Amino acid sequence: MFLDRGACGTLEMECLAGARLFAVTKGYADNRNLPRNIRKIYSPLTSAVLATALDARIAAPEDNLSQEHHGELVTRDARLLVIDDNEMNLIIAQEVLEAYGAEVETAISGAEGVRMAEEKEYDIVFMDHMMPEMDGVEATALIRKMPGERFCSLPIVALTANAVGDVRSMFLGCGMNDFLSKPLDIREIERVLCEWLPRDKWSRET
Repeated sequence: MFLDRGACGTLEMECLAGARLFAVTKGYADNRNLPRNIRKIYSPLTSAVLATALDARIAAPEDNLSQEHHGELVTRDARLLVIDDNEMNLIIAQEVLEAYGAEVETAISGAEGVRMAEEKEYDIVFMDHMMPEMDGVEATALIRKMPGERFCSLPIVALTANAVGDVRSMFLGCGMNDFLSKPLDIREIERVLCEWLPRDKWSRET
C-alpha cells in the first residue's frame, strides 16, 4: 500500500499488520518518527524507485542505518554548497542537509557555483554532473585551478542520475572526491558527511 506521508498518522496499524506499507514523501527531515514497519520512498516515483521499493530482497536505507550506526548524525558549523540547475533538486538537497544542522547555500548554475566557491569557504561542495553551459566536470576543473591550497583540497561530491558503470573512477579522474546518486539516499548522504567533513564538525548523538 502506497500512502501520502501526511496520512500515516491516521492509520490503524493493527488492521494493516500484514500489509507492505510505503510512505511517499518529498521531504527527508520529517521521516524519523514514522513506525518502523512503514518504508519511506521519495517522489518523484520513477520506475527504478518503484522497482527497488517492491524488491523484498533490498533493505531500505533507513533499515541499514539503524543496523550500522548508533545515534543521530549532527553537524557543527558545517558550511555546504549545493550546485544544481534544477530548482527542485536544490530545495530537496538543502532540506536534507539542513536537517543535520549544516549551513547550506545553493547555486543554480555551474558558473554561479564556481564564483561562490571562490568567494566563500565551504567544507563540501555538492556538484551536479549534468548542467547546461557549464557542467559539473568543467566547474570542478575551474575550482581546482584556482590559486590556493584550499581549492586543491576542497571536497567536491558529484550529484548524478546516471550512476552506471565505473562512475567513481570517472569522477575521481575529473578532480572530484566522491559521488551521490539521485534520488538521494540517506545512508549515502551520511556516509559522505562523515567521510568529508572535518572530524570536529560532526558527531552522533543518542
